[in-house]
Amino acid sequence: MLPLFSQTSRQHFVHQTYSACIRKQAGLPRAIPRVVIRDQRSHLSLDLPDEQSLENIKIVAKEKKISPMKLSVARTKSSTSTILAPSKYIQITPSELPNQINSGVFQGQFMKFPVGASGKDHYVQGQLKVQTRKPGDGPFSHVKKGAYDVRGLKYLYVINQDGVHIKREMSYASSNRGIVCHPKIAPFAYLGGEVWFLPEKEGKAVHINLNSGRFPAKSDEDLYATAKVWLSLGYDKVYVTPRDQRYGEVTPLLFMPETKSETKPQAKPLEFV
Repeated sequence: MLPLFSQTSRQHFVHQTYSACIRKQAGLPRAIPRVVIRDQRSHLSLDLPDEQSLENIKIVAKEKKISPMKLSVARTKSSTSTILAPSKYIQITPSELPNQINSGVFQGQFMKFPVGASGKDHYVQGQLKVQTRKPGDGPFSHVKKGAYDVRGLKYLYVINQDGVHIKREMSYASSNRGIVCHPKIAPFAYLGGEVWFLPEKEGKAVHINLNSGRFPAKSDEDLYATAKVWLSLGYDKVYVTPRDQRYGEVTPLLFMPETKSETKPQAKPLEFV
């Protein structure tokens, strides 16, 4: 810890005090000692940014900003990933679907605040208009449909006890990057990810992943729980990208509600006369 008085200041103080005492003894008016306090940290050299480094900072900050994409432009884009046939078909019985979202659905996990959120990325009540659905409410309405990995048609979702919340990512938001991010959708959650609402030919279908850095999934059990939540909203097919994949070559899992097979008419017993 640096001393409050520098050595020079001490000597200056002692010298002036001694002189004042001498003058007083000689009948002269007493001089008030002048104390000079110098913080030794003021002598340390400071590395101030020059014009070039300031310009580099501006460039980096500008690169992090992303301009929202208009829907007219987004619809002209195509997927940059190759979606292979599902590696597994999983049927979920109606009794397995949750009728509410709580910690039991996610294996006793507690909801968590977003990891590493900073600056403008923090949640502000009412700042962003999002859609919310709970189990039994039915599918989302007025969503833009497109294939998996078309970024302009990608929605971010967050799941907490209040339901499933969505917002198109490439929309304007008062965030660090200028577009929607997971922490702006909800203040806390079990987990989050990305979702695409597939075209009509797929029926009521979505393709999701669990790739949220702010609300990350912890295990494959989260993957199954999330698929069940989406099925509980009334979707017929939920394609899920495994946690070790995201884009590129994707081999999803396909979750579907279990359907009862049609009852076949029974043949009449043979009659003998």
